[in-house]
This record gives sequence, structure tokens and C-alpha cells, in this order.
Amino acid sequence: MQKRLSLLCGILILLLSCQVIQAVEPNGSMEALGVFDNGEFNVNMKLKLNMNLVKGDEQQVSLQLKLVPDAEGDLDDFFPVTPGTAVYPRITALMTTQGQFLNAGPVLTTRIGRFSANYSDYVGAFSNFDGIEVLGGRIGDVRLSGLYGFDGDVRPLALRFMGDVDRVQLTGSYVRLKEERSAFFFKASSQLNERVNVGAEFANDKDTGSAYQVYSKFKVTNGVFLKAGIWNYGDFDTPYVSANLKTLYAGKEDGREVGVEVALAGVTFDGRYLTYAQEGTTRQLMDLEAKKEVLGVTAGIKSQYDIKGRRFNANELTISKVFSIPGFFENIGFTTKYDFEAGKVSLIKAEYTAPNGIKWTATSTPDNPKRLTASYRIEF
Repeated sequence: MQKRLSLLCGILILLLSCQVIQAVEPNGSMEALGVFDNGEFNVNMKLKLNMNLVKGDEQQVSLQLKLVPDAEGDLDDFFPVTPGTAVYPRITALMTTQGQFLNAGPVLTTRIGRFSANYSDYVGAFSNFDGIEVLGGRIGDVRLSGLYGFDGDVRPLALRFMGDVDRVQLTGSYVRLKEERSAFFFKASSQLNERVNVGAEFANDKDTGSAYQVYSKFKVTNGVFLKAGIWNYGDFDTPYVSANLKTLYAGKEDGREVGVEVALAGVTFDGRYLTYAQEGTTRQLMDLEAKKEVLGVTAGIKSQYDIKGRRFNANELTISKVFSIPGFFENIGFTTKYDFEAGKVSLIKAEYTAPNGIKWTATSTPDNPKRLTASYRIEF
């Protein structure tokens, strides 16, 4: 901890001592979160500090520092009372520079430190890891970027290109994970005319195989669209696949779906029929999401019906409204969810931001019936 602080302080002193730096523009935020949960009260705090180091009228370097607890806990996790007896806060740093690597070269952005970057949901979802990234490169109309990461024993090297060719939008990513393992992603999409949009995505990991998706969207009339697609995920896996994509598609093969989107007269509707194979079984599902606002009350339903299993996997009604009590409370947000399958309320939630800036949130769920949080954020 002390070594890390010394290193960060040294970097800061070095930057501030450079003669080319003519001004420092600090900004940042500090957040406090108090949680009353099942009779226990905890406080967590976060500090974020940005410093723009300016040369003339152009920003050359920015330094971002974050100070957050290593784990959820009480105030001692942020400010240890007795050294060695509490969890010390985690400090992360990110330095960003803008400028040319060569006198005649393009202006590039370079990031050094801890950051997140998405080169592809399939192979390049990098979250909160240490690395070096260079952005802003170009070859003609093609935009280029690349990064080198330090993630434990893995040293990922990632490259990405994006560009348009004859009304076709192209995106490609390559990630080298180890000497004997690499992954890549390619996407092409196009608006064929004012009514039809098509696209295709393909990803491959040398060790786990491939995944793909082909989709189309057809505009019937204003606010009404038809959709269709085929996809296959199977055993595809790679260290930097996004958690959301893996949750939706992991282990599913030969997927096919058709659907309709409607947004008319204050009603939004999204329904689809899909079928796929998983663990040797063919699944057939109907998904439905609909939302309507009437007299300031928004009602929405979300359902999924298993056709072969003849059962609902999910069937939930959500009702929300924002209201005020003149002279006391303004803009109280209230949300409740009812689970038809369980036959009970699954969520009650109320949110209110006081004039002093403190945001209060009260929630009640079957697993945690009494939870109250108070959060405050200062920006400077």
C-alpha cells in the first residue's frame, strides 16, 4: 500500500514539475453510501480525482485517481483505524495523454493505468484491468486502436478496426491471449434501404470454437418492425467475453427467432418466438414485453412461456409512478413488481432526493424485506 502511494505521488510530482505544464485543472467527485440492512448500518465511500495538466490552450495530460474500498463494509474499510487490522482502500490510477508519436504523425490518445474498454462483447470485453491503450489511429477511413494488458499471468494484446465501405459498416477485433491461443471477432451491418437493415457477427476462439449471429429488421410502417435472426453459440468461450452475452447464449445451438416491435399510441410492444437446442433438448419459447403509460402511471409486463414445457419461466407485472406531496416531498419514485408465478409481490421500491442532495432509497423483497440506503455525491 505504501509503495503504491509513493509511486503515485512520485508520478504526480514529476508531472507537476515539468516546465511544459502551465496550469492544473482539478475536478472530481466524492460519494458516500449508507446502508441500513436487516438491523445493521454500514457506510462506504469513494473518491475520484481528475487533474488536467494543461500546456497553453491544449490539454496534454490528464490523471485520474480512484480511492474505493476493497470490499463492502463499514467506514473502517475506507479509513483504517489501526494499521494492519482493517481492509485498506484500493487506489487505482489512469493517465491519459494526447499528441503525436512522430512529428508528422496523427494525434493519438494514449491511456496508461487501470481502465475498461470494449473491443467486442464476444472476445474483447476488458473491465477494470491494468494496461496501455492507443486510440485515434487511421488508415484512410478505417479507425484503429490497440491495447496491451497486464491481467495476472495473461498479457492480452488486442487490436480493433472500424470503418465504412459502400454503406457497409465493418468492425473487427483480434485478441492474442497467449502464445498458443488467440480469438477474433468480425461484424458487418448495412441499411439496405429505408426499410431493411441486415447484419452478421462471427467470433472464434482457437480453443473453444466459434459463435455467430445473422439478423435482419424490416420496417412495415412507422413504429412497426418485423425481426428475424439465426445464431449459434454452443461451447464458445474466451476469457474476455461479456457476462451478459454469456448469460444469454452460453451452451445454446441452432437458434432461430422471429419477432415484432411496435411503438404506437403510447404503447411499446416487443414479442418474439425463438427455438434453440441446449444439452440435447430443443427449446421453444415465447417472449413478450409490453409497456403503457396511463394518467402518469406506467404499467409493464414481461413474460416468457415455454411452449414444449407448457409453463411460464417468467411472468411479471411492473407498475411505477412519480408523485409529489406539496410542501414536503417532490418527485418520489415508486415501483412495485408482482410475480404471477409465485403469486406475490417481488419488489417494492421508493426513491426520493432531498433538497440537501441526499438520495434515499427504500426497498423490500422477499429475501430482504427491510433495506434503506442514503447516498450523497459531491462534484468539484
